[in-house]
Amino acid sequence: MASACCGLAFIGVLGIFNRITFPAFLVAPAIQLLRHLFTRRLRIPLLLVAGVFTLAIAVTTDTEIYAGVRPELRNLRDTTIFTPLNNLLYNLNSENLAKHGLHPFWQHFAVNELQLLGPAIPLVWFSSRRNMLFWSAIVGIAALSCFPHQEPRFLLPAVPLLLASVKMPKRFTRAWVASWIIFNVVLGILFGSFHQGGVVPAQRWLATQEDIGKIYWWKTYSPPLWLDGHVGDGVETKDLMGLPEDRLLSELFNNGECERDKLPRSLLVAPASATFLDKYLEGPSKKRLIATVRLRELWRYGRHVGLDDLDFAEDGIWLTLRRVLGRRGLVVWQVNKKC
Repeated sequence: MASACCGLAFIGVLGIFNRITFPAFLVAPAIQLLRHLFTRRLRIPLLLVAGVFTLAIAVTTDTEIYAGVRPELRNLRDTTIFTPLNNLLYNLNSENLAKHGLHPFWQHFAVNELQLLGPAIPLVWFSSRRNMLFWSAIVGIAALSCFPHQEPRFLLPAVPLLLASVKMPKRFTRAWVASWIIFNVVLGILFGSFHQGGVVPAQRWLATQEDIGKIYWWKTYSPPLWLDGHVGDGVETKDLMGLPEDRLLSELFNNGECERDKLPRSLLVAPASATFLDKYLEGPSKKRLIATVRLRELWRYGRHVGLDDLDFAEDGIWLTLRRVLGRRGLVVWQVNKKC
């Protein structure tokens, strides 16, 4: 049992450092563990020692990576970087979450679960063992639903827990297996190839461009900066994440170049499904409704679907899917403003 206690402490600490949402899936088993530790109290010190040892390794590693120094025992507060705490403080600020996009409280249960489990959803709710695996997942999803920013990837720990608790249907087994295979193939292609598929090609194209002053990314995966070849060249890259539309316009107008100024250029990288930008596009077939900011298309990559641009609460399911899938693509625009 000593090795089991050490392994539990190691996985617990490592899981928290890997993702701050990991403790949500530990609530149910932790309650059961507390009852066990109450009768075997000598295992508590063993858990603490193993946990502190793993914590020291994790903190030291993060500090050396992000600060380039090794923590000092005499001044731990000023020389260490505790990433889970920084992550938690960042996500407790509603203004920070708004940058990534806000979702309704039912997003995880009604939408994200369906994306991850598909045909297994009926089995989860009507044909599953109500064991610790099941309740660990359900309690974790419910806890994460309390936060306004909800992405499917936050629920990845729940997927193996729920699938391990379901029971295969006794009727229509072949039909269900076929639907499960089709679901995984389709979603594998969607997420493996199309979802945010234009980010890396866009970075490669940007690496061939000159005379760039600023690059803004909006409603995309955070771009890997080392790919665009402009690191250290004085080019400012800013990830606007899911910034609200009015604040995006203000950012572009305050930092964009006047039309008469040619260099350096300011570029905006955003999905073609962002219909908000249509009012600012240049071209012979575009009727510009608002002239404060003007966008001129420079490059487009068609095999890109921005699922982070889904807005079922505002537009409904059909209109949202038609916009995101029908107007798929990632576009680089040159930003100018009327001065």
